[in-house]
Amino acid sequence: MKLKIKKTQKKKKLKFLKKLNINKIGYKDIKILYNFLSLRGKILSREVTKLSFKKQKSITIAIKRARLLSLLPFNKSLDLTKKRCKKILKYKKYLK
Repeated sequence: MKLKIKKTQKKKKLKFLKKLNINKIGYKDIKILYNFLSLRGKILSREVTKLSFKKQKSITIAIKRARLLSLLPFNKSLDLTKKRCKKILKYKKYLK
């Protein structure tokens, strides 16, 4: 009797900072900060981004500052209105 083993899907592992060779991230770097947000606008965890504790902490602080200054939306789905679609298309080429 053979047992069937279910294959689980692996999460996407991101290594943005290593590809871009970035040391410091500020709240003004919106193009970079968009990479660390999920589709719903949540900040991605350390397990997904594969960052150290210090870098992950600096990214979360930068994202929270950018949200308070209304540079980033609190909910990413709200950003899909017609007026803001043009802004997203401008940043989309940097998100790849």
